[in-house]
Amino acid sequence: MDRYNYQPLDSAKGEIRLFRLLPGSFSDDIEIDICHARSRFKEEEHNISKSQKLWDTVIHPYQVIPSYEALSYVWGSEAEPSFITVRRSLRCSSRRLSVTQNLAEALRYLRKEDEARVLWVDAICINQQDLAERGVQVGRMGDIYRNATQVDVWLGSESDDSEVAVNLVHSITVDLVRAGPEDRAHWGEHAYTVLPGYETARLFADPDELYPKIVALKRLCRRTWFTRLWIYQEFHLSKAAIAFIGRRTFNLRVLHKVLRFLYSRPGGKYRSLTFLRVRNLLKPLCRRVYSVLNTELRSFLTIQNRFKKFYKDFFICELKAQKVVRLQGSEEEYEGDSLSWTPNLSHKLSRLETSRASGSSKHEIIYEKADESLRLPAKAIGTIAKIWFTTPDAEFTPEILGVFRACAPGSMAEIPYSQGGNKLDAYIYSLAGGWCKEGSQEGRYPSVAVIRKLIQGRDFSGKECMERMELFLSHIRGRAIFSTRDGLIGMCPSTGKVGDKIYATLGVHVPFLLSGVKDMPNRYRLKGACYIHGFSNSEAFLGPIPVPLSGGVWTHQMEYIQGSFEVVFRTGEVMTQSDPGLGLLPEGWKKVYIQNGDQQVHEAECNSDGTMRRLGFQHMSTGELTIYDPRMTSAVLKSRGVILEDIIII
Repeated sequence: MDRYNYQPLDSAKGEIRLFRLLPGSFSDDIEIDICHARSRFKEEEHNISKSQKLWDTVIHPYQVIPSYEALSYVWGSEAEPSFITVRRSLRCSSRRLSVTQNLAEALRYLRKEDEARVLWVDAICINQQDLAERGVQVGRMGDIYRNATQVDVWLGSESDDSEVAVNLVHSITVDLVRAGPEDRAHWGEHAYTVLPGYETARLFADPDELYPKIVALKRLCRRTWFTRLWIYQEFHLSKAAIAFIGRRTFNLRVLHKVLRFLYSRPGGKYRSLTFLRVRNLLKPLCRRVYSVLNTELRSFLTIQNRFKKFYKDFFICELKAQKVVRLQGSEEEYEGDSLSWTPNLSHKLSRLETSRASGSSKHEIIYEKADESLRLPAKAIGTIAKIWFTTPDAEFTPEILGVFRACAPGSMAEIPYSQGGNKLDAYIYSLAGGWCKEGSQEGRYPSVAVIRKLIQGRDFSGKECMERMELFLSHIRGRAIFSTRDGLIGMCPSTGKVGDKIYATLGVHVPFLLSGVKDMPNRYRLKGACYIHGFSNSEAFLGPIPVPLSGGVWTHQMEYIQGSFEVVFRTGEVMTQSDPGLGLLPEGWKKVYIQNGDQQVHEAECNSDGTMRRLGFQHMSTGELTIYDPRMTSAVLKSRGVILEDIIII
């Protein structure tokens, strides 16, 4: 059978291709017929309101297809392709078309036995050999996914107890109800709970029954689709997104609700980093970023280097739309003239945002279009003197645990750490990326003492060690432990090298690693986010937290207040969000406190029931209200004698 030859699309008429997946049993050869369809909106009309119109699809003078579904999937390897049959038309006999094995498998599971299914799939509906056509059609993918009746998400065939995971999603979904006012005040307006007596409540009361189901759901959330950049477009623009795992299905927006529910369980037992990553991927985008993403989508999706351009433009949009951003980079080595600050949105490394290294500040990063650089004020923290070890981005093994233990002799507990405590605990914190009970709300994460026992081989069997490493230390995957010339200890991307520098800047929650550019002072390449023990709350800018006038010491934790995580300081019975290291407010400003939902500001930090309101600041003359501390700007910090470098990231 000859290969299928595409007929050109008429871009002036806004044509796209659709195909009918013809009915058949699972084992039958895959047969389709391809047709041209004309959209109602014109090719040059890109605004969202126009694109929300229904499409007129005209296949032949005698056929009309009113709706279609779009497929979101992972291409998979192009080696050893599968072949599907394109049924003959009036003009020609049947032909065969090459597709990847993963796509062929998806089509088998999507195929119905008794009726055709109308689909849009990029590998079939775009002539991949015609670069001009690809350029036009890829630029229209936002409209294609937005106007599909639903997006079918192919996660792969059933494996790794996926049926158990899907059953868990369905069973929890049935029992979910909106949380009461108290829980919503703590976990946000979209918090969910289950009522006593429901099946889910019974299940959560039986850890032995629940644990294997949570493990199965975690494996599901590690499937490759969840690491793809394109879910930002294909999922977030969809009217409905239905996930397929073999013959099982579930609604992806329901999965987001389930993960929110698991994330908010008391004790934090189910706050897996895998769940957190997927929950954040499926979380509705910020309205402003979503608007920019929609209106500028076509400029992102160019054929030449379209991935890198999307990453770059997405970050520039974030700089414009957000006051707090992530300086992530790709966390990989860069070559040639590529931009080191361009984030790799599909990268699998977990986030290290367990602190507020920049306090309550907004970023002052400027994008210079002329040379495509970032310019920002930054505070140097240290320079790497030694890389202790690098951990592969893979499952933990006894050998990796052996490396962790070899770097933690008991004598380390006797060596003071410059930021307080001892070096053993600084190492433990760094292994966990700061995700310890002492740094956040009680019960949410393991204590330093528990992790120390794990590393030193006490109280846990071999199997239990592996399970607890998975739970406690997953941030170290794909990263390295380092120490600086000043004896500081931390975690950095695996690309970190001796001589690289750690900096902090305003409006970026975590420190980041930079490598210098030869013969170019103050110019650096970004390697990614870091954790460095002792710099979790403005210490880089303000120095150590001062001793309270009443004696004792200040401690601080991240706590969930009015829908967001904030730093809370404690000494004795005093509890406040006000950083003790900051002085008086600039003239004209005052502190206020914000309560979600009541549309007013308050003078008292706590409600009558003791729950905290969120700290804010109001200008008494203009009435301006902000959650960003007016003392945490580069101008004010420099006036206090803080040395900030004006650096350039290329």
